[in-house]
Amino acid sequence: MVDALADKTGAAYDRAFYENVIAHHREGIQMIDEMLPKLTNAEIRQKAEKMKADQQKEIGEIEKKIN
Repeated sequence: MVDALADKTGAAYDRAFYENVIAHHREGIQMIDEMLPKLTNAEIRQKAEKMKADQQKEIGEIEKKIN
């Protein structure tokens, strides 16, 4: 992800950064979706659900900025 930013500057750098953050969050959401059904500890499940919700919200906020 960082390599994709190396040759960019200004607005192109900002956009590429946001695109990388979105991709990273989507990977995190996918991981949570895969692991959540097997989590047994209520505190960990709650934290995972909050992380997923936070990342989904942030993706939406970023997409509004770059679209």
